[in-house]
Amino acid sequence: MSNSIRCFIAIEIPAEIQLALSRVIHQAQLNRESGFRPVRPESIHLTLKFLGDVEQEKAAGITAGLNELSNKVEPFTFQVRGLGAFPTWDRPRTIWAGLQCPPALPGLFRIVDEFTSNAGFPGESRKFSPHLTLARVSEQADPLVARRRIAALQTLPETLFGEVHATHLTFFRSILQPDGSVYRPLSVHSFT
Repeated sequence: MSNSIRCFIAIEIPAEIQLALSRVIHQAQLNRESGFRPVRPESIHLTLKFLGDVEQEKAAGITAGLNELSNKVEPFTFQVRGLGAFPTWDRPRTIWAGLQCPPALPGLFRIVDEFTSNAGFPGESRKFSPHLTLARVSEQADPLVARRRIAALQTLPETLFGEVHATHLTFFRSILQPDGSVYRPLSVHSFT
């Protein structure tokens, strides 16, 4: 039996915003039948750092370090607004909701990345691109069906889904399931 757990550090999203985003997923029919893997509403979050498999002893050290780190961060607010696709709308692999963020959010990302790098995890090489993943396009998706669903999303006006008042970080465990990952909080770290 493995002594490691799959983990990530994130900011939780309020339930009312998760629900608004799940309505978009449902209305655009971003479902398995259409070749998409939608994110469960309760699983929509803002990932700051995916750590992968972490030894349980090391996870305890991360928890302690996040307590210290979060004491140096003040609460801040950001908006969830608009939709997009990675890498592009023409070749989508991931459908996401965008964030209008204050400088505090990229600053927090850098602090978390530095902390986890010092703890032995690889530093992030990509530019921070804050977003909330809503669905992924399956490798087996019918390109015509997927294009129709994507086209429907592109016609939507830029919608404000709500504001998030970020007051804490959450250290999550990710449990892989056949129908998608389930996330369980390991610890919560309040900002000062």
